[in-house]
Amino acid sequence: MADARFMLLQLPRRTKVVTESIQPVLDKALDWIEVSPNTWLVWTSSSPERWYKRLQDAFGTDTRSFICVIDPEQRHGRMPKAFWQFLNKKR
Repeated sequence: MADARFMLLQLPRRTKVVTESIQPVLDKALDWIEVSPNTWLVWTSSSPERWYKRLQDAFGTDTRSFICVIDPEQRHGRMPKAFWQFLNKKR
């Protein structure tokens, strides 16, 4: 198993995604939080390619997506308290 890390998953705004409909896909992560509509931060040991396949399986091969490993050590911003708690959680 690969080391777990944070990964950003994003689908286009025009793709109507209700969190409940994507929850079975997101639940394959070790942990996750919705950042904004159609954007999630996941804690995962899976590769970006694996997440791409999961999103394709759920939304079809024509749906655009962006998947990227991120380094939260270099960060700054304004987000709800729950987001910072998620990011700072001991893992």
